[in-house]
Amino acid sequence: MNRAATPRLRLLALLLVTGLAVACSGSSNADDEATDADATEEAGSGTTAADGPWTFTDDFDVTHELDEVPETIVAEVSMAGALWDLGIEVDATFGQRELPDGTTDPLGLADPDAMESLGDVYGEVNTERLQLLDPDIIVVPSYEEGQYWGVNEDLVDDVERAGPVVAITIPGKDMRAMADRVLDLAVTLGVDPEGAQATEAIEAYETAEADLRAALEAKPGLTFMAASGTVDQLYVAVPSGYSDLLTYQELGMEIVEPDTDEQYWETLSWEQIDTYTADVLLADSRVGSVDQIVEQIPEAARSIPPIEADQVARWEVTLAPGYANLARILTDLTEVVEAADPDVV
Repeated sequence: MNRAATPRLRLLALLLVTGLAVACSGSSNADDEATDADATEEAGSGTTAADGPWTFTDDFDVTHELDEVPETIVAEVSMAGALWDLGIEVDATFGQRELPDGTTDPLGLADPDAMESLGDVYGEVNTERLQLLDPDIIVVPSYEEGQYWGVNEDLVDDVERAGPVVAITIPGKDMRAMADRVLDLAVTLGVDPEGAQATEAIEAYETAEADLRAALEAKPGLTFMAASGTVDQLYVAVPSGYSDLLTYQELGMEIVEPDTDEQYWETLSWEQIDTYTADVLLADSRVGSVDQIVEQIPEAARSIPPIEADQVARWEVTLAPGYANLARILTDLTEVVEAADPDVV
């Protein structure tokens, strides 16, 4: 698995990007009511009535079928956060909920206290507890065909024995497509796509998109670079590998395109940090706050223009792809754009 799909390698430095790409006890819709047969919708490749047999074809082209709509749901943190935006609370999560600065980016807007944790370290899942929960479905994101993000390889068999694993892939989707795909699943779980919670979240997302587009149009020439790193190496992000970066480009953002054939990163030494430059550095939020990120960059590498100009912003690399949470991320980025000086480089 490539680096983008292996966050078990703790990223200790920065990731230059503006926030995003992909996490509550029983399912319910925004009004805690099941949708009736008239509200049944096409959901990706699966359709279902909220009170009848359930079926859903996931992004691995696996069709899951149950006699009843899932009630006990376990999910990787980012998927749990995305479902939360639509009114579905999962019973338990696995994956890191809290970052070093105390924020809960991977969970998005979800309440950490509303669901049990089966492991707060990437890749670790308490499979004994998972078996006891006897989940109807387990929802995970994926960066590569056949590989579950957030589950160590030696635990895959145990996780699959605990319940059907519903995979939602990340690559090739922009932010809206990610949120739409989560809605596909949520509709089969009883969410009314025309209900108040869903429509308000979608409208918030669309407004935030328009606001970011307008802010970028008002700052012609403003450039961004997305990156991460370890103690020894710098990783410059390939925009096409990330749903959030794809979205920002679609909205008019100029992002550094590293010279590499790799899908997710170009790997450089810290001595090569000036290979690319930009007005704004978007840094991997998994390290923590902006101050915490900058502190972990080698002293000799802090002389690049965006750091000297204090134009470093958090990039929420691991994010919950729900409409409301994505709207928040876009709004935060809009504020970065509005405050940025486009003449740093």
